[in-house]
Amino acid sequence: MVYVPLEQQPTTTTSFVVRSKGNPQAIEATLLNAVRSVDATEAVYNIRTLDSLVQQSLGARQLLVWLLSLFGGLALLLSAIGIYGLLSYTTSQRSAEIGIRMALGAQRWQIARLIVTETIPMVATGLLAGLLVSITTQRLLAHIFTGIGAGLLASFAIAAIGLLTAAAIAVALPARRSASVNPALVLRSE
Repeated sequence: MVYVPLEQQPTTTTSFVVRSKGNPQAIEATLLNAVRSVDATEAVYNIRTLDSLVQQSLGARQLLVWLLSLFGGLALLLSAIGIYGLLSYTTSQRSAEIGIRMALGAQRWQIARLIVTETIPMVATGLLAGLLVSITTQRLLAHIFTGIGAGLLASFAIAAIGLLTAAAIAVALPARRSASVNPALVLRSE
């Protein structure tokens, strides 16, 4: 910040910053009276608090963060729907195998555990690949933009926990459905 006398570099507008104790809107009338006591014809406009100025300057960033959060949530929802669709399809294709296992004495919890344990490697592989791509992208962007590394570990942990939760919910329905298969009906239809 450089301060110069107004007579050396005149401007058409002048800004004042006033620090106050208490409510900033309460001293607005006092400020207007102080300016009018010096020059009654002077136009006074755009009186704002520092908080409103900060909110105005951060408005575009807050909108961007909100949009990115919305798109991230949609991506999480799409991944959960994809996992659910894949598991529903694969368990329906294996209904004969599941029926035979249950006819031979497998318990419902064993069938559900079978479906869940076969899903874990798929989800873990996808999660690991996503983390590797994210870390690589972050390192590339860190050279272009400043401040990209802040909060990185927490962001990755939140994303991983969110994806694992979505995968657990998506795998619960097909596992439950496959565990409730009636072996006699399945074996008759085959």
